[in-house]
Amino acid sequence: MVIELSDFIDSDNAPAVASELCRAVRRQRARKPVVVDVHTAGVTSPSLDVLLRVQGTAHAHGLIMLVVARHPLTRKVFAITGLDRVLRVSTTTTHALHSGGGCAAAGHTPANATSLGKRERRPAGGRTSQPFRLRP
Repeated sequence: MVIELSDFIDSDNAPAVASELCRAVRRQRARKPVVVDVHTAGVTSPSLDVLLRVQGTAHAHGLIMLVVARHPLTRKVFAITGLDRVLRVSTTTTHALHSGGGCAAAGHTPANATSLGKRERRPAGGRTSQPFRLRP
């Protein structure tokens, strides 16, 4: 499962986002890793909390969560907060899957790894209806 975070998570939408993402993780049947692909340049405190909640849910269900932080500023926030020592953070999906103990270790092929570079177009108002998109 790939979760693409394409918009900022703030204190208003964080509870609903965390609830929906944790629900999706609980429904995950395959023993493939949960990949959270962060497309935003910056991450907020509520988004860090959401990531930790999703990781806890994944762990409780015997799943590995991998984080893809494409933007250097995003990786810097993970480093400053120390979450790069708690979360498995990589710069690309392919790198995450091959070095994070995910698909390669489990014998799975990361078939959807190459299709993740495309971003969704935002509506005229700027924000998407949901700051994330789930991909099987």
